[in-house]
Amino acid sequence: LNTEIEGIGGKDTFLAEMEAIYMTEHLYRLYLARDEMKYKLRDAIVTAADKPDDLITDQNAFYEWLLDGNYAYVMHVMLRNDEGEDKAANNLIATEISINLRLGKKTIEDYVGQRLNDDLTTLAPYYVIPGLYDEALVNAALELTHDRDASDAVEVGDCYYVLQRMEEPEGQLENQIATLFDQYLWAKIGEQSNDESIIPSISLNDEGKTIDLVAIQ
Repeated sequence: LNTEIEGIGGKDTFLAEMEAIYMTEHLYRLYLARDEMKYKLRDAIVTAADKPDDLITDQNAFYEWLLDGNYAYVMHVMLRNDEGEDKAANNLIATEISINLRLGKKTIEDYVGQRLNDDLTTLAPYYVIPGLYDEALVNAALELTHDRDASDAVEVGDCYYVLQRMEEPEGQLENQIATLFDQYLWAKIGEQSNDESIIPSISLNDEGKTIDLVAIQ
C-alpha cells in the first residue's frame, strides 16, 4: 500500500482520494487484506494434491474443454415472476417468444430492449459455461447447436428465460479465454469453499492474535 500511496503523489493525495469515495484508510487496508487472502485461498485449492478431479487448472486445457462442446454464445430474454403476477401468463409469453424465434418471425434483438424483458443488464451476447450459470440454463444453452437456434422457456428460480444462440465473431473466444478461465476458477472455488478437506486451516498463536492484519504496511 505504501508503494501505491507514493505512486499517486503521497499520503495527502491518497487520503483525499479515499475521502472522495467515502473510504477510510483502515477500510481500504481491510479490502486489500481480504483480496490477498482470497487469492491465497484460490492458489491453495488449485495446487492442492487432493483438489477436485473435475477442476481444470491449466488455461490451455480449459480452452480445449470449451471447444469440446462446453460453451455456447447466446443472448436471452428474461421474464421475472414478480409477486402478484400470473406465472402461467409469463410462461405463455416466454413460450410465444420461443416460437417466434424458432420460426424466424423475430430475433432476440427484437425483444431485449422491450419492456417485457426484465433483465436490462445483459443486452449483449455472452458465453454460457458449465459452472458459471444455473444448470438448467447451461443445459438449454448447450442444446443450441446452430446460430439462431432458440430454446424453450427455461424456468430458473423465479424467472423464465428464452435463449438464442448467436453468431460468434472470429477469434473472440481466444481473446476472452483468460477472463473466462478466471471466472471459471472463481466459480469452481465457490463450489468448493465449504469443503474442509481442501481448505487449509489457520490457527493463530499468541503472537498472531495480537496482529491487526489491516494495519500491516
